[in-house]
Amino acid sequence: MHRAAPRPPVDPVTALAVGVAVLAVSSSGPLIAYAAAPALAIAFWRNALSVGVLAPAALARRRAELASLLRGPHRRAGLACALAGVALALHFGTWVPSVKLTSVATATALVATQPVWQGLIAHAQGRRLPATTWAGIGAAVLGAVLATGADLSVSARAVAGDLLALAGAVAAAGYTAFGERARASASTTSYTTICYAVCALLLGGVCLA
Repeated sequence: MHRAAPRPPVDPVTALAVGVAVLAVSSSGPLIAYAAAPALAIAFWRNALSVGVLAPAALARRRAELASLLRGPHRRAGLACALAGVALALHFGTWVPSVKLTSVATATALVATQPVWQGLIAHAQGRRLPATTWAGIGAAVLGAVLATGADLSVSARAVAGDLLALAGAVAAAGYTAFGERARASASTTSYTTICYAVCALLLGGVCLA
């Protein structure tokens, strides 16, 4: 009988990083909803500050790789990095305003339908997803419907927020799909630097318009 290989132990640093990430994502909705700053300004500064941290490290340690991605033999991967930034800008530009229009719970539930759109993108790319994956996607859709059905009788403002949150989920799926392609030949540092820079430029342009 074939035995499955034992799972490697979880690295404490990795577990801590995942915990911090879960806490950050879980608290982002309430923080955005109660922030006094305009929604798009919040989205812009989130990415601009990230670029401010990443760019010096990328220029110091990944200069040759950045040149290869921007105008060298890996331009296709560089284009995927940039398109991921466009999708990320669309995600923030739709989901962040949605939190101020509808309830935090509803906006979060709808943007969490990203796996649905991710699965559809994978299917369109010719990938076969297991039945358990589609069952999980179905559960996500059902949860979103149960969480948001009441908004149809609340107000047009809440429905607009729901639609924006849903658009944010679709954009997040596109961001992940482009990121997957970019990461096939780009380091995390270079990828995130280009992606966040493009995202910040687009959001900054919208804020100034």
